[in-house]
Amino acid sequence: MPQILTNLVAIVFFRTPARTETPSDIKPTKSKLPTLDTATDASTNLTPSYRPRYLLFNGLHLLLSGALLATITILVYSFNNHPPPRFDSGITLNTLIAWLSAVSQLFLLIPLADSISQAKWALFHRQRRRLDELDHIDAASRNPLGAVRWLLKFRTGRWVNLGAALVVLSLGFAPGIQHLLRYDLLSAEDPTQPATLAVNTDYAPVRGLDRGLVFATPQAVLWGAYSAVLGQAVQPAFSCPSGNCTFPAAATVGLCSRCTETTSQLQSTCKDLSAKTPFCISASVCYTSGKLCTYRDAATNATVGGGSTFLQVIADGPNVEADLPDTGGAAAGDTRLPLAPGHVPASAKEPVARAYTCAISYCEQRLRASVASGQLREVATVADDSVDSFIIPTPQLGQITDTLFDRRVNLTRSAGSSSTVSLAAVFALSQGFSAALTGNASVPDTVVAAPGAAAADFHRGWYQALLSESFPDIVASVAASTTAAIRNSASAPPLAGATWVRKLLLRAEWRWLALPALLLFATLALLLAVSASAKREHAPWLGTSQLAPVLVDLERAVRGEMEVADAGWGDRGLMREAARGVKVRIAPVHALDGRARLEFTRLPSPA
Repeated sequence: MPQILTNLVAIVFFRTPARTETPSDIKPTKSKLPTLDTATDASTNLTPSYRPRYLLFNGLHLLLSGALLATITILVYSFNNHPPPRFDSGITLNTLIAWLSAVSQLFLLIPLADSISQAKWALFHRQRRRLDELDHIDAASRNPLGAVRWLLKFRTGRWVNLGAALVVLSLGFAPGIQHLLRYDLLSAEDPTQPATLAVNTDYAPVRGLDRGLVFATPQAVLWGAYSAVLGQAVQPAFSCPSGNCTFPAAATVGLCSRCTETTSQLQSTCKDLSAKTPFCISASVCYTSGKLCTYRDAATNATVGGGSTFLQVIADGPNVEADLPDTGGAAAGDTRLPLAPGHVPASAKEPVARAYTCAISYCEQRLRASVASGQLREVATVADDSVDSFIIPTPQLGQITDTLFDRRVNLTRSAGSSSTVSLAAVFALSQGFSAALTGNASVPDTVVAAPGAAAADFHRGWYQALLSESFPDIVASVAASTTAAIRNSASAPPLAGATWVRKLLLRAEWRWLALPALLLFATLALLLAVSASAKREHAPWLGTSQLAPVLVDLERAVRGEMEVADAGWGDRGLMREAARGVKVRIAPVHALDGRARLEFTRLPSPA
């Protein structure tokens, strides 16, 4: 009997078949409720329930999101190509932008989720949809995983699909903002720390007199020459606070050296040594074998050798020429120089010597200089139009005045941009320099290869330098050191350069701003489209409200399915399975008293 009553109640109140039928066999029955067409024709029509305040509310969120995005843009633009700012609170620029982007993304997702949910209700208003789409669309509006699941189902509903795609793209909002900043460790010019380099385009040293009218060598020239031979060569003075600087191309007065091997021009005069005719360098050291040779260069009239002289400096106009015989082969490695210059051992078949003639003269050097890691690097080239020699009339005694020796001569044929030296400097380099460097080197009474105490210190240092360097290299070192000394003695301001420092600079990657801006404008377009649709269809703005299913009375549409499945209200899992495939739509209906309301109905949309 209870079985019959159950069927009877089901038939009378819900018009459902017996419980032996499955939900899939249930077919919709004709409802007594009015359809959308009959509701429209009724005397009491639905009044438009759309309210613009929801559009304004969501628009305000988008406005705040855009304002924060604009604030981030202004911040990045303000510090672009500048060092990272330091705030008193210890907050970094990245932290500030991260907070602003998080709030901006929050204000963006609120109207996005509301628009997706409103588009959901619009779908159910237009046609019957499966009830499980309520879950899927709600999940799509809440998290990217739900949005991906909805998109993979390929369901209709362009606004819902657009919203789900925007939810997925919103994952790149925060990373895009963070990639907006790039930190580069670069070399940047620091104008507060100027760099300087010594140059001298007008060399006019203070003249002095030695032995009457022979001018003494200027201090800078002696300083450069003696430093190169006796100690550390003079280096151009420079100032580079950071250790990395660059300088523009510049010209300076310098010394240039040219060396030519003149071994083939030597004329040797040798005498045999024996116990009867020895050559003694001291009371205890005598040479009794071999030969003692003297070498003469007919072109320069320089004479070296003879047991004591290995270097002779002769003035030739404004230039200086030096000759050296190198007895015994190359002066390198473990080869030792003879204690007595010009001595040829008995084992040698014939006298062996090499001679060089080197000229030192003023020249204009074109510089390209830089400082890297605190080390000065220069490339100096001689001007192509350099003057090789100067011709001046022989002055009378009464014409030799300070005015004469202060006259300048150009070192190049381009008078407009040429470096100049005074006549005093020209005479000082010729007569004075040769007088300062000439002299004989006596032989020591020791077994080391060095001149004795009676020799000039300059000759002693040069003699020792020949153990590891060739004669032309020593001359080039003297010229370079003297050039540096001349440059350092300049009274004019030094050459100004640029100081480069290592700075951590912020660089803006503006392309990463495209995704947040796209999300903002696309969400605004979605909000306007859904709002326009709701206004056109006189639909209420339900949005993400969870009260909406209660207000539209979803229970009545599925109650019959629940009874057929014999599911109690406590069995939520079974209820959900039974209701998942039910297709319903939202339609306005009228009660018997003429009042209208929205309800879920299983009736199809009117044709």
